[in-house]
Amino acid sequence: MRLIRHVKASNLLSFGPDGLDLELQDLNVLIGPNGSGKSNFLEVFELLKSLPRGEEDSNNLRGLISRGGGTNELFWKGGFFPYVSVQVLLTVEDIFLGYPLGHKFYINRLGFIEKESVRNPANEEHQSNVSTIYERNKYDRYSMFNFKTSKLEETKILPDFTLSILSQRLGNAYLSDLASTYERIRLYREWSFGRNTIFRTPQRADQRND
Repeated sequence: MRLIRHVKASNLLSFGPDGLDLELQDLNVLIGPNGSGKSNFLEVFELLKSLPRGEEDSNNLRGLISRGGGTNELFWKGGFFPYVSVQVLLTVEDIFLGYPLGHKFYINRLGFIEKESVRNPANEEHQSNVSTIYERNKYDRYSMFNFKTSKLEETKILPDFTLSILSQRLGNAYLSDLASTYERIRLYREWSFGRNTIFRTPQRADQRND
């Protein structure tokens, strides 16, 4: 199943305000010269993977940004913009089947998630109608809506306004499914091929085998 269907990003790394806008297929091959943005494209998935991680996890969003050199390195350097924005359309899996969700978030220059929304696209092709599930417009207040009717169900204060709602779940099945989908992302950056790679060289007899 194709989990992530469409990716948009702006003001992120080498992607400026016009940004990245790419529909994904079951298999995607990136070809381009050095410095063309292939590795930065993978960083979008690093961001997604970090979102469900909570306050105590060093691999959460704050930890990822810090290890990357802070927000000065995260933001596109071709101008000054207040936010990095990322938007994805994906198929979220639950116990029985998959269903589409749209997720959009903004990271400010403090490295905090300042705006975030999760929506149920009623029409994937035209997206003329969407049902909002979760929305946070500013800092610590968020609103939860009915999945089918978009009727407001509750407005509360977010326990940790610096991180994504996905790290705090709050008992919502759709947010939990989305968080679990992001947790399935795996990135393998250092694969090597050829007869001299470590996997093809003789292994020492005294290595651990447990």
